[in-house]
Amino acid sequence: MKWGGAVVTVLLVVVWIGSGWRGVRGHIAGEYGFGVMRGRIMIDHHPAYLAVQIPLTWMRLNEYSGFSNGFQWIGGSPVWSLLVPLWFPTILSAMTTAVAWHLDTLARRRVRLNLCPTGGCNYDRTGLAAGSVCPECGSRSEGQ
Repeated sequence: MKWGGAVVTVLLVVVWIGSGWRGVRGHIAGEYGFGVMRGRIMIDHHPAYLAVQIPLTWMRLNEYSGFSNGFQWIGGSPVWSLLVPLWFPTILSAMTTAVAWHLDTLARRRVRLNLCPTGGCNYDRTGLAAGSVCPECGSRSEGQ
């Protein structure tokens, strides 16, 4: 999970930066469309999409247009658009990845120091047989 999260975070950063120069617009299914441009993901609903299927199109954006960094809701029923800035999923992915790396580091430290694998009691398992129950919390080791 930690490596997958790191890859997703890097890809989101690349898409976020690249969306300032190039955009993509397309059709999801039924009445829904999507787009990535100017630092935002756009999901929209429009009944006209039933009549005309929008193919995936690449757009070259004005170099001086900049990024749009805020959330935005446009319209109401039946036509609407939701714009979500790419920094939001990027930060969520980066935070999740950081937590996964931290937990993995703590688990490797517990194994290296021969501590209880649950991490709750930190009992020193030196002298205990592999696979034995922790006398402090009752958890079983994975056969160290």
